[in-house]
Amino acid sequence: MNDQETEKTGAPQILPPSPKRILGLMSGSSLDGVDLAGCYFFWEGEALKWRIEVAQTIPFSSLWYDRLAALPGQSAEVLARTHVYFGRYLAELINSFLTEHPGYSPDLIASHGHTVYHDPDSRFTCQIGDGGAISALTRISVACDFRSQDVALDGEGAPLAPLADKWLFPEYAYALNLGGIANLTWTGTGSDPCAGDIAPANQVLNAIARTTGVAFDRDGRMAASGTVIPELLYALDALAFYSRPFPRSLGNQWIRETVLPLFAPYDDRPHDALRTAIEHLVHQIERSVRPLAGPDFVAGHKGLVTGGGAWNTYLMERLRDVCKDVEWRVPSPEIVDFKEALLMAFLGLWRMEQRVSLLQSVTGASENQVLGALYLAGAKRVDKMENV
Repeated sequence: MNDQETEKTGAPQILPPSPKRILGLMSGSSLDGVDLAGCYFFWEGEALKWRIEVAQTIPFSSLWYDRLAALPGQSAEVLARTHVYFGRYLAELINSFLTEHPGYSPDLIASHGHTVYHDPDSRFTCQIGDGGAISALTRISVACDFRSQDVALDGEGAPLAPLADKWLFPEYAYALNLGGIANLTWTGTGSDPCAGDIAPANQVLNAIARTTGVAFDRDGRMAASGTVIPELLYALDALAFYSRPFPRSLGNQWIRETVLPLFAPYDDRPHDALRTAIEHLVHQIERSVRPLAGPDFVAGHKGLVTGGGAWNTYLMERLRDVCKDVEWRVPSPEIVDFKEALLMAFLGLWRMEQRVSLLQSVTGASENQVLGALYLAGAKRVDKMENV
């Protein structure tokens, strides 16, 4: 704006941020692969608009599945090496993805990495997938490491979704993601969102299904044919985690060490174990709906359901039967399957614009934060040095 325009308006005009293309990457705890979502964001006034332009899920090879599954028990050297190798592997996937979709050119890559440890009570979280390697090998700037700062500020480091849910899906009061771990966000009022991890979901369901020789229980058919094991359901519901108030988060290690052993005595009853796991999950969701909303709760709010569990027909039937106070809706397949990668792209956008992306009301941290470490691509690093 020139001086004359400034004089006419009394102040410089603040232009909306320019449109951005951001590639979001998510590697979930269910170990089903890497989700890539090429997203486009733009502004209409104060409303953020978006679309997923290209997307793909790339399953892990048996080598990478076994490597990631075994990593928590490996040495520090193996962990450090895998952190770098996994970053290089993600860069290979990204380069192949962009070659297959030459019309999509991202301004930034936003990568969650793969969670190996998450123990906020010990101020400790670890997501592997070296952002420096990704940036170096793709020649694209990378935002990553979205949890460690919150944990350092006494937060849970999770969930990351609430502000994204509020901005991207404003028509829904609740957002439920049924991934490896189920988490729920309340965004139904003008106040800050509230959210938390609810219970193990696909991580447990898939582990039980694999004992029968399949990767997952398609449509929940095995669970539907089983019966609830009362003593197992009681043991699950009695776990101390469920008495903790929000904010709260779950870690993969807790599931491996505390939850899965409860199912071990029933390895010869996989259908019943699946049925019990689903019953446990939907009742924990139902128990969380009112506390999240607090005094603003009224029946009939719409709830968005995403993640692989949204395709589990029997799980969705039980959710609607047990938790009737919310009108649960499953959106388009693209949003269901790539919502977490979309979330990462959103966090990348907020990092580029230096906006607060995680609220202390959500995680219990000592302050709100702009999340994400940033690795600048080569040309931008040179420009930065020239300006010093």
